[in-house]
Amino acid sequence: MITKMSFLTESKARTLLEEYGSPLYVYNEQIIRNQAQALKQAFANWKKTRFFYACKANTNIHLLRIIHEEGLGLDCVSPFEAELGIVAGFKPQEMLFTVSSMSDGDMDFAVQKGILLNIDDLGRLEAFGKKYPGSEVCIRLTPEIVGGHHTKVQTGYKDTQFGILFDEVPALLKIANQYNLKIVGIHEHTGSGLTAQHVLESMRQMMNVAPHFPDLQFIDLGGGFPIPYRETEQPFDVSGFAKEVIEKFKTFCNEYRRELELWFEPGRYLVAEAGILLCTATTLKNRGAKTIVGVDTGFNHLIRPVLYESYHHITNLSNPNGKTKEYDIVGNVCETGDTFAKNRSIAEIRIGDILTFHDAGAYGFSMASHYNSRPLPVEVLLSNGKVKLIRKREALQDFL
Repeated sequence: MITKMSFLTESKARTLLEEYGSPLYVYNEQIIRNQAQALKQAFANWKKTRFFYACKANTNIHLLRIIHEEGLGLDCVSPFEAELGIVAGFKPQEMLFTVSSMSDGDMDFAVQKGILLNIDDLGRLEAFGKKYPGSEVCIRLTPEIVGGHHTKVQTGYKDTQFGILFDEVPALLKIANQYNLKIVGIHEHTGSGLTAQHVLESMRQMMNVAPHFPDLQFIDLGGGFPIPYRETEQPFDVSGFAKEVIEKFKTFCNEYRRELELWFEPGRYLVAEAGILLCTATTLKNRGAKTIVGVDTGFNHLIRPVLYESYHHITNLSNPNGKTKEYDIVGNVCETGDTFAKNRSIAEIRIGDILTFHDAGAYGFSMASHYNSRPLPVEVLLSNGKVKLIRKREALQDFL
């Protein structure tokens, strides 16, 4: 059992909302650095471990710079993510380009920038070989493992659209040989919000197929490291996980007769717990035994509860010691589905109280939209005791 604590006091939160407006995303720089350092320390016994931040979790340029300062690389799924990475200071050789349904334009962009492509389709691999024979490339394989916190983020099962199947490896090798492509890495990503066992099963699959690829420099096991969204959940034991992974990878490398690099792509693990979404209670409606609380944000700002039925812990920062009551928490989007929580026990909520949505640093702002023509929230960063504005409030002009 853990206790979700806000890294802001009520008075500090109110000061921020008075200055920047509600709703407001707030990030804590030190938590991001702590998470990055925990990963590096856990895998210190395999010096050839590299981490590539899956920046689709949050692409704010200021967060990217923090992660670059921590010595991590960048996993990109679009040209603009790569461009943002370059602006943040990442070198092309510190990036991996993993684009779904890759177009010719996507492919040409990565080659022109000097970023390693991660190709997950035989047709695209052939197109790449024809245009860029003799190039190095990474191949995304389907681990054929089912894992992830929701069906919509399970990317490793056999019928998914992601990756090349194991029974397609002979055709893959034929294309690579035909165009003299050098396969320097193999990659998999099983899903998001995985258990250690899921990653270990996918790792076993990758090590089994690796002997078909004699020129490997690395094996990339993707990301999906979980964080405890609920107070009843335990933090991911990254040290224990790393110990088991290193032991198995060391045995594999001895059999492969060469030490390879071990790559991971953490996203949520690095930034989720570093971010909160502050909002304000605007309405209270009694519906029999139920009380519905309306707030000044919606799924246009935090879509995970609607899209994935995800849980975000909610606390009343203004009345933390109030009597606990059950509430439905709903947003201000004009849809019945705009619901953050149902029958949630929260300290008594009054109109004007500040609510905290915890663990909102990943897949929060990055998945936000202008639905209902509402502006995106402001983002601020807490850094060395100071508050830094890292995304300004939008105005009508931004919609025109």
